[in-house]
Amino acid sequence: MNCLSILLAVSLHTGIVGDYNEIHPHVKCQVENISFGTYYNSEKSISTYMSFDLELPKMNIEVGLATGYELAPVLPLVRFKKGKFFLTPIYNPKGDNGFIIGFEQKIK
Repeated sequence: MNCLSILLAVSLHTGIVGDYNEIHPHVKCQVENISFGTYYNSEKSISTYMSFDLELPKMNIEVGLATGYELAPVLPLVRFKKGKFFLTPIYNPKGDNGFIIGFEQKIK
């Protein structure tokens, strides 16, 4: 059994100000609805994560924990997914709040 996937995501950051990376190479291992992976994040740093997919009638919600961001060593991860598209809320207690809108394609 091979759980490994290589993906590429592109994103648009809305509601926040800054120079964010919008290209995200991503390596993931998924077994049933649990995933572990690493990706090049919006802050131009490497993130690792662990997540769980919740299947709803019209979309999936991915919830978990991610590392690699300036705000804190470990942050909650939430992505609303429908097909190859995703929406991630951004909450920063210091100010900027918004959304990341993205598209992710499996390469291998």
